[in-house]
Amino acid sequence: MSSVGVPDAWTALLPMLRGGPPHVMAVGAVDAGKSTLCRWLAEALALDQDTWLVDADLGQSQLGPPASIGCGKAGSPRVSAEHAFFVGDVSPASCLAACLGAFARATRSVEQAGARRMVVDTSGWVSGPEAVALKLAKGGILGAAHIVLVERERELQAFRRAWRGLPEFPLHVLAPVAAVVRRPMDERRTFRETAFRRALEGAVECELDLGEIAISGARELEGPLPALPPGVLLGLNDGRGSLLSVGILLQMAPDSGKMTCLCRPEGARAAEVRIGRLLLNPDGTHSPLLA
Repeated sequence: MSSVGVPDAWTALLPMLRGGPPHVMAVGAVDAGKSTLCRWLAEALALDQDTWLVDADLGQSQLGPPASIGCGKAGSPRVSAEHAFFVGDVSPASCLAACLGAFARATRSVEQAGARRMVVDTSGWVSGPEAVALKLAKGGILGAAHIVLVERERELQAFRRAWRGLPEFPLHVLAPVAAVVRRPMDERRTFRETAFRRALEGAVECELDLGEIAISGARELEGPLPALPPGVLLGLNDGRGSLLSVGILLQMAPDSGKMTCLCRPEGARAAEVRIGRLLLNPDGTHSPLLA
C-alpha cells in the first residue's frame, strides 16, 4: 500500500505502537482488512527495529501454506515466508491446542532469529467464548502486546472487556477502511485451493520409515496410529517443528513400517510428520477429514 492510500487512522496509530509493549496483535472479523493493516504496520515498524510478521490466519494465509502459521522478516512491502509451522486445518475452531502449539513454536523461532518486535495477524474467528479464549492465549504467549481491534459495529466487546485496563495489553480500536470488500465464501475457498497447489509445486512421491520419524496429531483422531485413508493432509517438519513441506498421504502401512506421501523433495528430510484434519487433493481442493 502506498503512503498516498494509507488511512489517517493508521498513521496516527503508528507512534503509539513504537512505545510500550514490543509486539502488536490485530483482532477482527472476516474481511476487516487486518492482513493489509498488519503488512503495512510491519513494514513501517521495521524502519527502526527488527520486526517480523506472523501470519496466524490459517484459512487465508499469505505467509506459508494454508493450515499453517507463517513468519517473515519485514522490511519491504512484499514480506515472504521464512518459516512456517503446521497446524493441520484451515479453521482454528477445530484445533485449538494445535493452533497454540504452532503459535508458540512460531514466536519462539522468530525471537531466536533476532526479532525485537512481532506484528501478528490473526484469523477472522471472533464469535463465542472459545474464539476469545484462543486470542487471549496467544496474547499470553506473546507476554505483552498492543492489541489493535478492527471493529465494524462493536462486535468485539468481549475482547474489549478481556483486555481493558491491562497495562501489558493496551487497546487500540480502528474501523475497517472503506475500500475493504467482503469476499464470498467460494472466493475464499478458491484462494486456499490456489495456495495449496502452490505449496505442492514440484511434489514427488516420498517413502518414509515409520521407525525413524515421530508421528503427531494422530491421538486426536482416536488412537496412536489409526488406519488413515489416502488423501490426508500432512505436515512434514524438521527437528525444530518447522514445516519443510505439506504433503498428501498416499499409504500408511504400519505393518511394513512405511509411509508414502506426495510432498516436495525437502519433505524427505522430515523428523516429524503431523497428521492434519483435512483431505487434500493435488489440485488444492479439500474437505474435512472428520465429518
